[in-house]
This record gives sequence, structure tokens and C-alpha cells, in this order.
Amino acid sequence: MTLLQEIGRSPLAFLEASERLVPAASPMVAKLRLDAAALADWLGASYEMFLQEDVYFGPFCNVVEFTGQDCGYSVLSAVLATHYAALSGVAAPAPLSYSGLAERFRVSRQHIGNILSSAERRGCFSVARGGRSVAISADFLSEFETWAAGQMAHYRVLAERV
Repeated sequence: MTLLQEIGRSPLAFLEASERLVPAASPMVAKLRLDAAALADWLGASYEMFLQEDVYFGPFCNVVEFTGQDCGYSVLSAVLATHYAALSGVAAPAPLSYSGLAERFRVSRQHIGNILSSAERRGCFSVARGGRSVAISADFLSEFETWAAGQMAHYRVLAERV
């Protein structure tokens, strides 16, 4: 079950976010975490849908670029957490400095620099020197939020069927 839960970690996180926004009559995340057969069926159904048509990643090239890099998605998550914290008027959860991110994700400062430089070249976002602030392009924010909402909806619909 541990391997299955690790494979399902990201999908379960999207389903959990969906349930926070719109609570389910019967909590689906809890059920899936406890029932290996249901979790396997749920993940299998998602894979089958992916084989029919790639609506998960195909339209979201910038998000895919991050997921293809070692700790790229983690860095993206840290950047977005800082962005959303600033919008909410709260302190950033962690520093976005090269050394702070490198230590947190156990990679080199150079690797962090490569990820952030690539994001800036693609027009996704830029992190101020020292990681004190971040500027995210409206287009990239829309891409990410559309992708995330789609992930939540996808996994929610499948969970309601399992």
C-alpha cells in the first residue's frame, strides 16, 4: 500500500484540495487512503483517461516543463506559495533564495538557478535577487490555475465513480 500511496500522492492532494473547496458527503480521500483496491482502481481509471486524450499535460507546456526537472515542481510550488502568501498579506512560508531553495530541496544552488532562469526566459515568473519577492506573469498564473482546477475536477469525478 505504501508504494501505491506514493504513486497517488499528487492525485490525492488534488482531490483533498477539491474536498476542502466543496466537501464531499462521504470523504473520498480518507476512503482511498485506507482502501488499496479502490486507490488502484482510481489511479487506473485516471491512466485510462490519459491514454484516450492527454488533457492533463498537453495544453500546459510550462507546467510540464517544471515537472520534467529534478525538484522543478517543488520549486514551482514554493514560488506560487510565496505569491499567494503575498496576496493574502501573510509572510512567505519559506525563502526563495538560491541557497534556501537548494537546502530545502537538497540540490545545488546552480540547479536552482537553472530552474529559475529557465522560468524567467519562458516568461513564467521572476524571483527578485535574494528571493525576497516574485513577479508571476498573468498568462502563466492562468495556465497554472487552469491546470490545477482541471486536476481537482478530474480526480474528483473519478473518485465519485469508484
